[in-house]
Amino acid sequence: MTDCQCNEPGWCERHQCQKHARWHELCKTNQAYFDAWERGTGPGQGDPLNRKSKTSLKACGPGCHLSRLLAKFWIRDRAGCNCKEHAVLMDNWGPAECLDRMDEIVEWMENEAKERGLPFIQRAARAMVKIAVWRARKELAHVAA
Repeated sequence: MTDCQCNEPGWCERHQCQKHARWHELCKTNQAYFDAWERGTGPGQGDPLNRKSKTSLKACGPGCHLSRLLAKFWIRDRAGCNCKEHAVLMDNWGPAECLDRMDEIVEWMENEAKERGLPFIQRAARAMVKIAVWRARKELAHVAA
């Protein structure tokens, strides 16, 4: 048994993610899984849609869509980066404010690329942000309908 304190599947306040029945069982009984959730690397913790927020229940915002788009190029959140925080901030800003803050977002992307030793093309980064904003608007319109 582990130090899991949840009585049932659902939102885990300690690990800040949604746990279905199997994950809840693993958290209760499997120390390796519990330890992964404690480190913030457990199942569901890296998924921007598996968090407790207004966008997680309704729609994926611009930050969520940008994270998904970058993941297609194997660029994911990692220890020491601010990717998750930036994605949440973008989701909270919404599509219009993300476009207004395009330079700031692209600067985050450029700094992270340098930190990881990856090539960076500003025009491509701007296009990715625009795509993420477009997808968020489309999804928000669908949810509102």
